[in-house]
Amino acid sequence: WSECIKTRDRKTSPLCRICGRRVGTVAYHIVPKVDGHHVRWRLDNGVLACSPCNGGENWNRNLYRKKHEGIFGKEFMDTMHSRALMGRGHPVDRLAVNLMLKQELGRLRGT
Repeated sequence: WSECIKTRDRKTSPLCRICGRRVGTVAYHIVPKVDGHHVRWRLDNGVLACSPCNGGENWNRNLYRKKHEGIFGKEFMDTMHSRALMGRGHPVDRLAVNLMLKQELGRLRGT
């Protein structure tokens, strides 16, 4: 998942998608993985980010939720949070996820 996010987003800009000031070095969950494992592996739930923004989100969830709404839109955030809640209690097919991520990474890298 991480390599897919970083490879995809670096094609357009090396900068953090959250602050826009520092070079992005990590794949960042827009909806934190602890809030719903069902959206954890979704590629639309990740962006390239810098370490300070990634760490800041871990310590200031409510502040970052509002920040995310400003960046990605309230409708997108509501949809992602709904998906996260709907998936609770349902297992994730890790083999299928792994296969999808490998295929996507190959597509992104042109292999």
